[in-house]
Amino acid sequence: MFCLISKIRLERMSSLRLRHSLIMSDDSIVMEVCEPAVALPQESVYDDYEYTEEDVDYSGSLPEFTAEPQHQKVKEGGTVTLSCEHNERREGDQATTPDFEPVSAPYALIIKKEATSTQREKLLFVDNVKVNRDKRYKISHNKLEISGIKKADAGAYICQLESTPPVILTHQIEVEYAPKIKAVTEGEQRVHKGDSVRLECEAQGNPMPTIRWSKQDGRLPSGVMEEEVSSSSSTVPPQGYSITLAEVDRHVEGTYVCTADNGIGEPASDYMSVVVEYPPEIITEKDMVRTEDGDTVELVCIVHARPTPKVEWAKDGTPLAIDSHIEEQQNGGRRYSVKITQIEQQDFGEYTCSAENKFGIVESSISLSGHPEPPHFTSSPNGGEENSYTLTWETESYYPITEYRLKYRKAKANDSTDEPGEWIDMTHEVNGNMETNGLKHTLKHTLGELEAATDYNAMVQIKNQYMWGDSAEFSFSTRKEVAQPTKISGASAASIASLLVLVPVLMVTLCHW
Repeated sequence: MFCLISKIRLERMSSLRLRHSLIMSDDSIVMEVCEPAVALPQESVYDDYEYTEEDVDYSGSLPEFTAEPQHQKVKEGGTVTLSCEHNERREGDQATTPDFEPVSAPYALIIKKEATSTQREKLLFVDNVKVNRDKRYKISHNKLEISGIKKADAGAYICQLESTPPVILTHQIEVEYAPKIKAVTEGEQRVHKGDSVRLECEAQGNPMPTIRWSKQDGRLPSGVMEEEVSSSSSTVPPQGYSITLAEVDRHVEGTYVCTADNGIGEPASDYMSVVVEYPPEIITEKDMVRTEDGDTVELVCIVHARPTPKVEWAKDGTPLAIDSHIEEQQNGGRRYSVKITQIEQQDFGEYTCSAENKFGIVESSISLSGHPEPPHFTSSPNGGEENSYTLTWETESYYPITEYRLKYRKAKANDSTDEPGEWIDMTHEVNGNMETNGLKHTLKHTLGELEAATDYNAMVQIKNQYMWGDSAEFSFSTRKEVAQPTKISGASAASIASLLVLVPVLMVTLCHW
């Protein structure tokens, strides 16, 4: 609702050397009127008015503001009060002393917000007359109160007495508000293995927030749970914050989180995902699977690749023939397997899984075997006998152990060379020198006619009822003599005792000398 100031009020403001533009602000006026409200003329109409200025006595000293400049920090949504108190009394001012007498001050008080790079100057009050519709602005006893503070309220506020020259007091309001953040990088980043990718967020807030990077469900590639970064520039917010992931591989894949926090309100976060494209990588659950006739086994390859690869199986270099007891399976997206039921001897061999996508092809092998495991030696390498040594070892086999092969030699043929001696090779059938507990078999063999205090090398290979297993090597020695302490004769002991007595005497003599 627009109101028109009465003719008397207009003449009063004209006498205060106010232009008509001072009583207009963004096409809105809120004023108390002494006459019924009428429609406000257009600005062009005001140009036709002729105001008669009253003679005003401007002699004497200029007015002064009794308030000091303020720089107030206030949180968004809060309330702030700015004082424009001065030493000019006005009609209607309340008495503060018994001898107070209202006088008519010739200087109008103007309160306005200074223009910014994004806002025009905003006139708020002329004396106690409100010139802005915003209900958040109030004035009482020359004090401006702004409630429900917004970010746009930040800036300079001017109290101005219309003297000649004008007397000005400037206050500053700094609005503190919770952070906001958004991803500058696209939500999903696709990158090839070995390349680098830069993730960036843009944040704003007052105070300027700190930025932390983290990875959902894991650590950052650097190994830390989160990493704080500095702004990429020192310019006015919003500012950019980034991290660079170099030489990426599949372990870098995931969702990355940038979080802004400045202690005001709740932290703010945004998210980006990194997808790495790479050639296949294969991990086998076991390189060797040992079994026996009639068993069921599963040969497993874990395949990582992007794009999804084509996976094929082969046995001994030939594409795997699928029949009633061999089945290919894929579980869990990356787990590829071959399940073989009712194992037969003809199923033993080398199985190969190969994976291929547009970046390349790789393969990995798994041996299905009835072989016994290589021996695990349990005897001490330091023998207790001068001319013999008993080797003991363990092996696992699904099939009965039938024989073993044993080779041994001197580590050095003689004292004049570092070359080893000749192998002595023997094969023995298993008899009463083996103990069996489930799949574990323990054997021993005693070697005789060995040289005393000599190092030897040995090699053992095990055979079950179907095939020989891999061999294993072991080093041992026959008993070596332990050096005995030298006995001191009675005469020698007496001589040593005499010397020990003389030593202190000699030391005292040397000190005095």
